[in-house]
Amino acid sequence: MYLNQVPYGGTSYGVEAASEAYFGKHAKNLDLAESALLAGLPQAPTEYSPFGAHPEEGKDRQVEVLQAMQDQGYITKTQEQAAQKEALKYFKFANNIQAPHFVYTLKTC
Repeated sequence: MYLNQVPYGGTSYGVEAASEAYFGKHAKNLDLAESALLAGLPQAPTEYSPFGAHPEEGKDRQVEVLQAMQDQGYITKTQEQAAQKEALKYFKFANNIQAPHFVYTLKTC
């Protein structure tokens, strides 16, 4: 239940919304590297966001998550290393609304 309500950065609340926002796919279709990145976001979504000022911090957090998974026996060392090396392909969000704050304010009225 927690993973369905926790903020993942921006307007993404819940792992499914985050999966679609960051990777453009359903959470059930994420691979290990993508899942590890999302697993690390709730601790500090703005700081670890791949779209933020320091995307390398998100990568560092992903590595920490993968190491913890390997240390606890959830994945093998080979899986950990492969996931760390994987280049993540982020979803390019396109918002064609010229005044989104105004539009969303009207929409909620």
